[in-house]
Amino acid sequence: MKTRYANVISATVLLAGAVACTGAEESGFAPSIRMAAWHETMVRLDEVVPNAAVLTYDTDTVKSFFVSKMVAYPGGSPTEVQKLVVDDFPGGVEAKYRLANTEVTATLVPLLVGRDTSAKDGAALYRLEAPKRKSIMVECGPGARVSNFAVAAFSDGSLMRGMDFQYAKGEVEFTVEGNTAFMADPELPFITAIYSKGRISIKRDSEKGKFVRIESDGGSLDVVIAYGPDVESVKKLIPADSNAAFAAVKGYYAKLLESRIETPEKVMDQAFRSA
Repeated sequence: MKTRYANVISATVLLAGAVACTGAEESGFAPSIRMAAWHETMVRLDEVVPNAAVLTYDTDTVKSFFVSKMVAYPGGSPTEVQKLVVDDFPGGVEAKYRLANTEVTATLVPLLVGRDTSAKDGAALYRLEAPKRKSIMVECGPGARVSNFAVAAFSDGSLMRGMDFQYAKGEVEFTVEGNTAFMADPELPFITAIYSKGRISIKRDSEKGKFVRIESDGGSLDVVIAYGPDVESVKKLIPADSNAAFAAVKGYYAKLLESRIETPEKVMDQAFRSA
């Protein structure tokens, strides 16, 4: 019963998010946040500054949590991007923009894990591509409680658009094990893992706070953000092949949309597609 209820909530929030965040040119709404969801895992990309976040929620208390916030540096600060276009697609969200004379694409998708357990767990893939860059960097902050379920879906703009991770109020413990960094806050109901084949390090900054930095020697970087009740369970959620995990998401929604709903309203069709 709890799993079914959680799935309904995810679909409902995603439906509302697709309508409210369609874009000023199509719906008349001001730039906001694009979303996608799988079970209790939600992902967000901002339409003003292309920062990203993975969230989850508690279906009993309706509390919302950051699993992690991601700030990308593909050659400059996210506040300096030009021609930013953020859109949702079946299973995820994508941002395209220009920064430091480089075309950049950031993609964020919830992975198909979490429905087969009763634990609070899930995972998402964040992919950053800037083919002309010789190196790129992503910074990931720890988890945190963020407002309530309904508000967290659409607001917290300043929280999303800041370059810092000072929102984390608890005593977060950071550890690194191989290609994975773990962040644990005793006040949160999960542990966050950040996995990447890039170089991982723990950084502390007086203005940003404490965070995980991932650096790549090329123009592309995959980062998996996973969460669960303990380290061992989180490790099991990290895919061995991120390309295969992404392909599984695309395949799932391609099959699902073989029986899609079509209406005379373009915005409603987009909402049903996303939900």
